[in-house]
Amino acid sequence: YCWAVEGWRTAWAMPKSLLKKNRDEILRFSHFEPEDVVIVAGSPAKRKEIMASNAKVFLFTFQGFSSEWDYLMKCHPDFKCNVVDEFHLGYSGHKSNRTQSWYTACREMKAIVPMTGTVIKGKLDSAYPILHAMAPLYYGNYESFLNHHALRGDYGIIGWKNHDRLGLILQAVGVRRSFESIF
Repeated sequence: YCWAVEGWRTAWAMPKSLLKKNRDEILRFSHFEPEDVVIVAGSPAKRKEIMASNAKVFLFTFQGFSSEWDYLMKCHPDFKCNVVDEFHLGYSGHKSNRTQSWYTACREMKAIVPMTGTVIKGKLDSAYPILHAMAPLYYGNYESFLNHHALRGDYGIIGWKNHDRLGLILQAVGVRRSFESIF
């Protein structure tokens, strides 16, 4: 859709273990040719060569995308969509450099599609990055999120509250598809 209708190149970020499988599936379920869907990997020079190619879809590891999305954009000003597979594995820590870079990239995109079956990875604040990108007005900033949800004690955060509010927000901004509904 992004390429056929909007004319946008797309970058996907995902765990390294999914790169080949996802490339094979994109080719299987689209009209793209093999040279249209590329995995960005290898030496820094090789990665730059791949990003400068005329591909339509670029597949990255999480760190690769966060480190190199701006170079891809310099090569292709029509790169306007970011899809993230298994979002919770790559961008669940608000303060991490990788997540901060992803936020910056999101501000340059026309569309972002963070996908996960596990929005919350351990602590409730792991859901904040996806909400910050998809619906930033609900909380405004990370501290506001913590004010709504963190139980604080003498030694920092000791628990979480208002889970129902977070659930309602996720229902409002997300799309849930079960395995059964798809297959």
